[in-house]
Amino acid sequence: MSESVEQTASRLARFGDEAGPGTAYLLVVDNDSSSIFHLPHTGAIVIGRGNDVELKVQHASVSRRHAVIVHRGGRAVLLDDRSLNGIYVNGARVGESALRDGDAIVIGHVSLRYVEVTGG
Repeated sequence: MSESVEQTASRLARFGDEAGPGTAYLLVVDNDSSSIFHLPHTGAIVIGRGNDVELKVQHASVSRRHAVIVHRGGRAVLLDDRSLNGIYVNGARVGESALRDGDAIVIGHVSLRYVEVTGG
């Protein structure tokens, strides 16, 4: 993985988001390393191994622009961005999925967990 927790924190600040109640993040697990990517409340996050993505994942099984997370109706929605290997949510291949707390996501050979932070 090319992102460190510190780099993720700087991305969080760049988006103007703050960790806390009502926010969400992705726990990214690639082989024996993991990192946290905080999701903004608005806008889109592109996931892939290209240089023009917000969440860069360095694995050969991941397309340059593999997936996108957008906000729709107050929910985070994961979309396949015409990737070669597809996206999976809770074991099922999907083209689009509204994310819920605890969802297990697989992009190529990389595992992610969607986590919503609630409460105070």
